[in-house]
Amino acid sequence: MKKLVYIAILASIFYACNKDCENNNKTFYVYSSDLPFIIPYADTSRVKFIKNSTDTLTFISQGLKETYFDGYISNTQSGGCGTNAKYQQNSLKMRYSDNDFFEIFVNPNEFEYRNIGLNVNKTNGKFTSTQFTSIYPLPIINYTINNLKYDSVKVLLFSNSDSIIFKRKVGILKMTISNDLYEIVK
Repeated sequence: MKKLVYIAILASIFYACNKDCENNNKTFYVYSSDLPFIIPYADTSRVKFIKNSTDTLTFISQGLKETYFDGYISNTQSGGCGTNAKYQQNSLKMRYSDNDFFEIFVNPNEFEYRNIGLNVNKTNGKFTSTQFTSIYPLPIINYTINNLKYDSVKVLLFSNSDSIIFKRKVGILKMTISNDLYEIVK
């Protein structure tokens, strides 16, 4: 009889803990005040680039999108209960054609302030995707593109051949992605 009472007590404690775990939810949002620094283009933006020093391409905004995706944060400190996480993601695609576009996206996570990424172009049905998690890229004081001087620009290095030079609130100034060079035209 004692064993049955102990089993009943343990079962009720386990049931109560599981009920608490079901209510352990958290949503991570992108701060709207940060968006102009991360996604500097608006719904009506048009940006011209010279591709590989030959073609002039006008990229047109496809509009800012807000989506959510689900995640889970493991937490052994709360008695084994984890957190059901919901993450807001904002993105904006700038498109010239189906094969020439770039999309900037940002979402927060539980460890760092935000994840920022860039999808560039479509190759054989697959996206060339580059993600960086640092909001502190390499600073450069001055940079000249097409005889126009920019100050306080940043450089993001993704690999030996892929990089982006940008200025916050202005946007991408130069991209070198998969052996293609895009330079802004003002």
